Amino acid sequence: MIAGRRTTGSFVLLIAAAIFVAAQKNTPPIPEPQPVETWKKSSVPVELAHSDPSTNEIREVRGSLFNDRTHSRRALDSPTPNDHTSHGTFPPYYVRIPAIPVAESDTVVEGTLGAFQPYFSSDHTGLYTELTIQVGETFKDTTRKAGKGRTITVVLAGGNLLMPDGKVISDSFVPSNFRLEKDYKYVIFLRYFPGGDFFQVIKTWELQQSRVIPTAHEDIVDATDGRSKHASLSSEDFVKAVSDAAATNRDQ
Repeated sequence: MIAGRRTTGSFVLLIAAAIFVAAQKNTPPIPEPQPVETWKKSSVPVELAHSDPSTNEIREVRGSLFNDRTHSRRALDSPTPNDHTSHGTFPPYYVRIPAIPVAESDTVVEGTLGAFQPYFSSDHTGLYTELTIQVGETFKDTTRKAGKGRTITVVLAGGNLLMPDGKVISDSFVPSNFRLEKDYKYVIFLRYFPGGDFFQVIKTWELQQSRVIPTAHEDIVDATDGRSKHASLSSEDFVKAVSDAAATNRDQ
């Protein structure tokens, strides 16, 4: 009787092991860890006024977008002591958008983050950072500002500014549902804001030498669960899918 129970128990264990192995074979690969955007930890010296008046005017418009609407914050560079030099942020809330959102985008490019420069908001209560994107290829561009070989400006709230006296003033970056690491190559979906002549990012996909890597939360989840038809593509095939989608202006 005991021997029978042992045989039955061994059989059950063998079945469980077989199921486990099969499940392991069918489990989709988990995307590789994403770059941590190390540039966001860098402090950059404050930039003096530009010699071109029109550039200063545009920067003033951009800076006004990040002013304190509550009128409750002191200027970050105020001589009055502050409890801290960094503003807090709320936890991120991700809204699912299509994997290839060309219809929602004014501009879609293959690009690389080159330089970045933080600035004070117009009232000095916050910081924002201008990212310079070098355009390598253009798939869609209703703005006529993002042609191949040109540079475009992306604006993010937050930054780390190195003052002339050596003090670092920080304003926390607002959580985003994309990644842009310096000198990495991405397909970038963008929305244009003509008033300040800048772009904001809707979504990015990292282009590696042999594969494409999702950076948006929903795309990472889909890739992990095996529901993404794009995460397993080579970079070349993904770029073709983006180009085809842009030609019809339809999401995928």
